[in-house]
Amino acid sequence: MNKVGILTFHRGRNYGAVLQAYALQETVKGLGFQTEIIDYVSEARTERVRARRHTRLSDVKNIRQLAAFVLYRVFLEKKYARRAKEFEAFFRDEYSLSKPCGTAEQLREIASEYASVIVGSDQVWSPRYSAGDLAYLLDFVSGGTKRVSYAASFGVSELPVECHDDYKNHLGKFNHLAVREIEGKRIVNDLLSREADVVLDPTLLRDATQWNTMRDSAAAMSRPYILYYTLGHNPTLNKIAGDMKKKLRLPMISVVGGGKDRDNFNRKADQIIFKGPKTFLQLMSDASFLLTNSFHGTAFAINYQKPFLVAPNLYPSRIQSILGMLKLENRMVSDPRTVSSSLYELDYREPSALLQQHREASLQFLKNALSAGGR
Repeated sequence: MNKVGILTFHRGRNYGAVLQAYALQETVKGLGFQTEIIDYVSEARTERVRARRHTRLSDVKNIRQLAAFVLYRVFLEKKYARRAKEFEAFFRDEYSLSKPCGTAEQLREIASEYASVIVGSDQVWSPRYSAGDLAYLLDFVSGGTKRVSYAASFGVSELPVECHDDYKNHLGKFNHLAVREIEGKRIVNDLLSREADVVLDPTLLRDATQWNTMRDSAAAMSRPYILYYTLGHNPTLNKIAGDMKKKLRLPMISVVGGGKDRDNFNRKADQIIFKGPKTFLQLMSDASFLLTNSFHGTAFAINYQKPFLVAPNLYPSRIQSILGMLKLENRMVSDPRTVSSSLYELDYREPSALLQQHREASLQFLKNALSAGGR
């Protein structure tokens, strides 16, 4: 049996989640395995995401949520609907999906079809995003099927104490453990007294040339621009964006992140784009500079060798880890006053060499973990 299943967050309308799932799928296929993404979305995650969007009046609980609801219904609903269709087309055309799974019983049944099940990448082990669903700890895998994690992220620096027993029990059964961040390696060691590998996010296993085959060339821009991509409101980046526009005399394009509210784009941008993953890749590849608070925004800036600044909203350890691996720590900012014109350019010679080293080591982990002789 040469079949591998991947369990991750693959159906969110978030560029990073979708593209990391696709990247891992294609990487494992490239290693010679029949590969599919397990088409599972937990009810707990679905409810959590729906409740956050405030797209029904009954969801609204305060004035801020009411403002978001009105903005969405009056100005944005059709734009988000078109964006959602592009994501659905990507799922249909680019994913190799298993039959739909919605229950623990269905997961247990499908697990028997695989030689290995990989969980990852993205924040699959985040107590916040997994919503307590033990499927992301591969509790449904049994028998001779290998349990593998690849670039799994806890999303936090410290795992809540109430999660320790479940995580220790299930992670202890994994055949191969690889996490995305240094903090994740420490958490695994604290729980299990066991070493986990630190590997690249799947989006970084593919280089710019490979990603360019998926770009939507119809979205190409004819002039240089600053690309603004955030998840949630970020006052630091808003101030930097205004300053950069004046100094570089460039227009700013804001590409809408996940969610359905006013915080996922910059309303002062010259152009706001509500599009799918392929347009996102085109915008990334054409940009002159990127401003982001996103891990995957950072990853694609690195892949496309774009100068960038990142100002995380929450859990900066996720981004600190990749910046530290590639000696790009000065790209993280917290105070607009510290941004000098020297940061408007970026020499990628050393980061590119380091990226290639980590890429080779990450691919070797996957080869070892999935090989027939691996434990």
